[in-house]
Amino acid sequence: MVLSIILVSYNEVSYIREAIESCINQKIDTDFEVIIGDDGSTDGSIDVIKEYANNYPDLIKYYVMKRENEGEIIPSVRVSNLLKRGFSFARGDYILLMSADDLVLGENRVKNQIDFLNSHMNYSACYTDYQKFWKNGEKKVYTIKKSYSRGVFWALHYVHLSCFIFRKEVLSGLLDVFCDDTGLIFSIIKNGKIAHINSVGFGYRQREKSIMADSDKIELALCEMLLYQDILNSGGLFLSSMAHFARPMLILRKNYKRINNKYNKYVKYANKKNNNVIQLFLGINSSLKKRLYVDFVIIIAYLLKIIYIFKNVLELLFYKK
Repeated sequence: MVLSIILVSYNEVSYIREAIESCINQKIDTDFEVIIGDDGSTDGSIDVIKEYANNYPDLIKYYVMKRENEGEIIPSVRVSNLLKRGFSFARGDYILLMSADDLVLGENRVKNQIDFLNSHMNYSACYTDYQKFWKNGEKKVYTIKKSYSRGVFWALHYVHLSCFIFRKEVLSGLLDVFCDDTGLIFSIIKNGKIAHINSVGFGYRQREKSIMADSDKIELALCEMLLYQDILNSGGLFLSSMAHFARPMLILRKNYKRINNKYNKYVKYANKKNNNVIQLFLGINSSLKKRLYVDFVIIIAYLLKIIYIFKNVLELLFYKK
């Protein structure tokens, strides 16, 4: 099996048909599979998934997760668990991930990326540009015009996870907890070189109501610190990771007095693992020494960010395709 497309879904009945069709309509002359993971939808999405699985029994497989402890589960952890189960079923040499409200763009998108990886064995993944689109018809393309070094890319740049096709070997280096979106991009970059494919291969549907849109900046910063904790425990890309997480560190530093019971689930989760970064901010008011230490760490993180910005400029000036 050459490719496994893993499509994750939760209450996407309005969009999931279009997403599945964009996968199965890819022009690819090798075997591939579509694995649909549903997180316990209640809107009829599962019926649509079953319909497609029955119509394409050799192509489409699916699984449904149970939703438990709703209030205590961190969204990124839930999605990571959903993906990990999908990974356990994947038979492909390469993997593409996407959500059920998004689209694969271009009928040759998959073929072009697989052809690149087949001819460049020293690359662990390649990524395309992507298009964000809105309900009102507005569209905007996001692109990174070249393939940066791993440190610079991780410290400064973001490409949506679904732009990547990566080798299955990346899964051997998954983070312990977080393998959705940014966490999996870390694992991809840590595994080896990545390359930019000059085409728009992914369509991201921007919706008014989403988990990220409904989260406040403190909650998002806490979630990013949990990811940072996971990265510290895994090792690798230490300096670029400090630069990558400089902003959420600063947000928590400015708002440490507002980290109250509302955010208990993030604090509890951090307490389960080593390198508890959140605890630094919770204890910041206990002594001048701790405040100075946190301020020092943030200053170093931003200095590293400046260094990586400088390296980014150098790579732009001297990069040769």
